[in-house]
Amino acid sequence: MNHSVFRNKTLTSWFDFRLSVVVISLSILGLILNITLCVTIFTRKNLRQPINRLIANLAISDMIHCILLSFKFTYPAVVVSNPQFYSNLSFTTITLICNIFAFTGVLGVSSSMLTLAMIGIERYRAIIYPLKSPLSKQHIKLFFPAIWTISVTTALILVVGRDYTAYEVLDCTGAFSSRGTVRNAIFTTIYATVSIFIPIVIIICCYVTIAIKLCRKTIPMDESDYKIHMARIEHKKNACIVTLLVMTVLSALSFCPFSILFLWITYSKLLNPQLHKTLPHQFWSLFQSFIILLILPCILNPLLYNIANIGFRKEMKTLLKSIGMPICQRKVWPESKKTNSTSRK
Repeated sequence: MNHSVFRNKTLTSWFDFRLSVVVISLSILGLILNITLCVTIFTRKNLRQPINRLIANLAISDMIHCILLSFKFTYPAVVVSNPQFYSNLSFTTITLICNIFAFTGVLGVSSSMLTLAMIGIERYRAIIYPLKSPLSKQHIKLFFPAIWTISVTTALILVVGRDYTAYEVLDCTGAFSSRGTVRNAIFTTIYATVSIFIPIVIIICCYVTIAIKLCRKTIPMDESDYKIHMARIEHKKNACIVTLLVMTVLSALSFCPFSILFLWITYSKLLNPQLHKTLPHQFWSLFQSFIILLILPCILNPLLYNIANIGFRKEMKTLLKSIGMPICQRKVWPESKKTNSTSRK
């Protein structure tokens, strides 16, 4: 079946080598950060609290997403470089490859978003209702199967709803084939709602409520100087937490543009099956920029938790030292040494 010319004609309309280099480089960076995070949590006993287990699950989901994006942007490069090899593959084989890519990608995104939602709920309970008991290991053991069951189910739904034609498998998204069906549109909507939009609503509601509560705390002016000093320290700490919450929300929202664009393409194909052939170059530039946004959570999530958790940061430095990596040490100024010696006297 020699149809590589037709494929490559459409393939080159969206494939960009420079974009592939950027995406693969960012994916490798995200992979390294999340592997470091997982190793730190799994090798340090004092970091095995329920919340850190959720963070480790988030890191695993982000690793899946990074690996998928790396392969996803390597695959078209192979197609362009080896058209003869690609043209000799059967349609069944190509469809299987595309479905594996699709399943793995949406599995990582779904698990990541659902885990972020669970972390948001846990933080909400801990800050809004501090007297309630925190999540136990038994709760976490129930959350993990639920998260991955929902993720696998939505991934299968999206894969089943994809339609490919013999000459238009293209970039393995299925969104740019000429076949648009109501089934595909419905399944795509179910996936986007369950795996993207509902978790984002939960994340925003939890973190906005937390931010409002923290910002409303006032410093009591009729207390002692010590209490006022401690209250100011707490106020600065709360401001830092609010900043981290905002960054987490923005990280989660980075999935929205691509999801909305994907839904628009899916429904537009019902009216115009040849939509992908009429879209201007500006559309593909926008599409490519949205793909880069998908990688940001994989990089931001481990950085945010490294900043937010002092204990985790110390354990990570210890781990990096143990493998021989240089760590920048904070310089101790003479005044600090003098103060310490005075206090010991």
